Amino acid sequence: MKDKSSLFRILLALTATLLLVILIVAAFSIYLSLDDNSSIEPTPSIIDISQTHSPEPTDEPIKTVSLSYAEPSDFGFSQDGIDNLDNFIESEINAGFPGAVIMVARNDNIIFHKSYGYFKDV
Repeated sequence: MKDKSSLFRILLALTATLLLVILIVAAFSIYLSLDDNSSIEPTPSIIDISQTHSPEPTDEPIKTVSLSYAEPSDFGFSQDGIDNLDNFIESEINAGFPGAVIMVARNDNIIFHKSYGYFKDV
């Protein structure tokens, strides 16, 4: 029983660490990808949570959005910034971090999307 408790604590710590790294990487990617003359503009909410999690059944359709791929330069991102983000995550994976998925999107366009890591049986 003690082994399951220890495993649970390890998995919980790894999950918390992964979420923190994802937040740091997202902020880092935005910082590196903006040109000197760029500014960050708030993006309107794409999905209205109140519509998707109604306590009573509703016939209203769920609001969705279609994303398409675009070049980073089309939205004020530099390719060097994207490459720096990619290299940073690759170095963390090579240093032993188990994995990550990064998606950078703006105005319904995917600028960068990549999965990293490997499966290791604990």
